Amino acid sequence: MPRSPFFACATRLLPLSLLLLALPAFAGWGSPQTVRPRTAPAIPLEEGNIDQARRAWYESLHRAAPGTDWRQIEKANAMAGFLERQAILTGAAPEGGPPGSWTELGSANQTGRNHVTALSPDGLSLYIGTAHGGLWKGTASGTNFAPVSDNVGLGVHHLTICPGPPEVILTGTLDGSLRYTNNGGATWFVPGGLPDAVWQLVRLRRDLGSARRVFALLEAWRWTGTEFDHSYQLYRSDDGGANFLYLRSEPLNSKPDIWTDRLNPGPLYLLVADTLKRSTTLGVSFTDVGLLPESGDDAVLVGCEAGAPKLYAQVHVGGEWHLYSSPNAGATWTLQSVFTNSWRSLCASTSNLSLLLRGDVNCYRSVNGGAVFTAINDWTDYYADPQHKLHADIDGIDCIRKGAAESFYINSDGGTCVSTDGGATVNNITRIGFRNAQFYSTLTSIHNPYLVAGGTQDQGYQISHPDQGVPFLNFEQTISGDYGHLSSTNHDHNMLYCVYPTFVLVQLSEGYAPPLDLVSFPAGEKFDFLPNLQADPDSQGICYVCGQKLWVLRSLGGGTYSWTPSTQDFGQGNPDDWVTAVAIAPSDHSHWYAATKTGALWYSLDHGDSWSLSPSTGPQAHYFYGTSLLVFPTDPNVGYVAGAGYGGPAVYQTGDGGITWNAMGSGLPSTLILTLAFDNPTHQEIYAAGEAGPYRFDTGTAQWVSVLGTQAPLTTYWSVEGVPALGTVRFGTSGRGIWDYNTAAVVSGVGPGKPRAGPSLSITPNPSRNRSTLAWSLSRAGNVRLEVFDVAGRRLATLVDGPRAAGHHQADLNLRTALGRPVGDGIYLVRLVTQDGVTVGKLALVR
Repeated sequence: MPRSPFFACATRLLPLSLLLLALPAFAGWGSPQTVRPRTAPAIPLEEGNIDQARRAWYESLHRAAPGTDWRQIEKANAMAGFLERQAILTGAAPEGGPPGSWTELGSANQTGRNHVTALSPDGLSLYIGTAHGGLWKGTASGTNFAPVSDNVGLGVHHLTICPGPPEVILTGTLDGSLRYTNNGGATWFVPGGLPDAVWQLVRLRRDLGSARRVFALLEAWRWTGTEFDHSYQLYRSDDGGANFLYLRSEPLNSKPDIWTDRLNPGPLYLLVADTLKRSTTLGVSFTDVGLLPESGDDAVLVGCEAGAPKLYAQVHVGGEWHLYSSPNAGATWTLQSVFTNSWRSLCASTSNLSLLLRGDVNCYRSVNGGAVFTAINDWTDYYADPQHKLHADIDGIDCIRKGAAESFYINSDGGTCVSTDGGATVNNITRIGFRNAQFYSTLTSIHNPYLVAGGTQDQGYQISHPDQGVPFLNFEQTISGDYGHLSSTNHDHNMLYCVYPTFVLVQLSEGYAPPLDLVSFPAGEKFDFLPNLQADPDSQGICYVCGQKLWVLRSLGGGTYSWTPSTQDFGQGNPDDWVTAVAIAPSDHSHWYAATKTGALWYSLDHGDSWSLSPSTGPQAHYFYGTSLLVFPTDPNVGYVAGAGYGGPAVYQTGDGGITWNAMGSGLPSTLILTLAFDNPTHQEIYAAGEAGPYRFDTGTAQWVSVLGTQAPLTTYWSVEGVPALGTVRFGTSGRGIWDYNTAAVVSGVGPGKPRAGPSLSITPNPSRNRSTLAWSLSRAGNVRLEVFDVAGRRLATLVDGPRAAGHHQADLNLRTALGRPVGDGIYLVRLVTQDGVTVGKLALVR
């Protein structure tokens, strides 16, 4: 074994017990170890709790140059994928890629985060909206679920369904992206009449007084004719969500809410600050009904139809939630209870005036009108009985009436449970066949291509059952929580290392019921939320973990471990910079690479004992996985680094051992690349998993090309690894589980992984202050459609729509004058559809 790095440094021995988490090694399936969810972490984090830490890391490490809006960039990337996919699905552009390029692997039995449930008006189908896995449809009894919106690329946090024919489904995200379909999800569209920019969608409500009437409450910017109005805004649709009409605005100082009767036609209720308003004119005008004793900065309004109706208002005041009830439709209000946490999940019965459910980490039930709440079960109970206990984090609760029967649907980070007895008991209807798991990382054993270990968000560290075949693999959750960055010496599951936000998990041996060691991070050290790590290529008992120092974790046997810090100051005196990735050359284990949060690149030729700083700067670390480093299998001097690509290329390459690095981002949009991997040591094709999707580097053209095609779901692709035994590349996604891409399509020269010969589109100048020229060429005469969209998907202009001759064409565009009103700076999308295919370009408008 080569000389151990940092051997001269002092070491610290750590007991295996982890503060509150003194857990034995896992001894069998069915009762995984538990780590507390969002607001009650077992081990304190600097940010206060796991969910807040994750959100803070997402924000602070989604790095971009000053003045660069990464949210708008990623919205534009997502919308570009949506516009391209819809053009193909509608038949406007030809489809590319052979059948069989993608295979969905699972998991088949580990559900991810769900938000909302709705029953179709005909009572035959149940729809469930998920965090990142889109919309799913099953039978009314909650079986045979299948994805409906893989071609949209959005989560579903709000949902309405209007009766047909045709049935109209309207979905919305928390950040206000709305889509509707009138053909069962075959194609999706962006509603018309929406404001210029939407920041969040507060609520969607159906009005049963009309089959197609829907109300939407948004926080948005709207052009009034003289200025932009930033406020909470109420809109109405009379066609199921295809088009919306503006009704009114409310100030930003207090988030309002709306409610409508779920069983019968009735008025629209609007709670603004301390005032309840009612409209009997379809939202055109409102009258004040009553005043709450106090107002807050946020409110949730629900009601029970059995009363006048009986209304409940949950108001956020001074860091607490105050629950009020009104027996007389809002005329008078009485304080019922006060609580600290809430995920804004509150739901009243349709038939029982005193029955109310609310959610935060747990789901709570009140049978006395909100005066007293009792937990249905503690979140830890889920792991002993996942079929009949609720998972942690209640993201939405819906009460649905079918005939005389009432059911509560409780949506959590572990799927959707139904209760037919008012919350007394629950039954999980999405445990089997609901494939919306959120995988951060996978590691497939070299001994079996269907033996997969996975780190997930909120669904724990999981291991597959390879003997159950595909599709789809079943997984077992061995321990709860958030896990990522899986690494082992021999690319199997013996001494497999991965990280939780406060400790390293070590899987000691390969198998169905592996023993686990949990080793807490060194006290006082600063780490990423999930720090990167790398198993030693020569010794299974050594792992390197990235922090302010590069740390060596050694197994001393018997469940005892030591930590040894490096002496190298990778942050060069900057306490806010630290190591975000380390890689060791497969063909020369003395040659190491390291990257830091700010993009500094280091290399070592002596097993990490001493380090040299490259004069080149690489991409800054992305928000969750630090940075991705990859070394060529047979040449230690060739390496690749990937990260945030908003202010520059997302990928760089070195050919001289790390001394200098050159940009390698051609073909990639401005985006985050989370992971790089080779398909196998023979082909040595590089694949990338990123926020904008999966990519492959085409050496013939020296460009990255998307491998999405039309089969794989539009979503974020978190991780990638080669599986040579199957001839596939395996991707972990954020909300649609694990997918295998068949590399044979690339080797044979066909498929979405090859550069497609679609229509070329140039936009000059770009960026532009006002006017741009759009140019394209046609290989043959045919129909052409050239359109301009904003990042929300609203069509702003159609420049060409009709036949054109073969040859070169161009069109002029001035968005600042085309709409007859001011147009904000930002990114706009130009879609060119011809008989050769579809191309979506991006135009940046600047002052």
